[in-house]
Amino acid sequence: MGKLQDKVAIVTGASSGIGLAIAKALGRESAAVVLAGRTAAPMEEAANEIAANSGRALVRRMDVRDEKQVRDLVDSAVKEFGKLDVMVNNAGVNPFDNVIEGDVERWRETLETNVIGVALGCREAYRVMKGKGGHIVNVTSVAARYAEPD
Repeated sequence: MGKLQDKVAIVTGASSGIGLAIAKALGRESAAVVLAGRTAAPMEEAANEIAANSGRALVRRMDVRDEKQVRDLVDSAVKEFGKLDVMVNNAGVNPFDNVIEGDVERWRETLETNVIGVALGCREAYRVMKGKGGHIVNVTSVAARYAEPD
């Protein structure tokens, strides 16, 4: 039995990198984990790993930029596991673009994912946590602290 037994967590951006590692770590601590992201295969592999260690996990292929998909993500966690205790807003993109030659559509995708996606995750998690408690964790990049040429 882990430290997070009987806790339910959602992790966005769980198909790679930090999000995938967070989802696996929560599963190792016995949390029921909903892995959310745009690429299903690595999340399914992680969910199987969590389940193989007596854990519970769901995979939801979704995009945090879509308001309905974020609402449905939170509602599916509550429907399946009865509640939501931890919301990890981890999904993020970096266009590796510059201001001089940058593509506005890539900037929009970045803003919608990194800002609006986090706000939607917070709002929807709070909607089901209000009066019950819980934790919302927003993961960001140190890239916001540094200026680069161009």
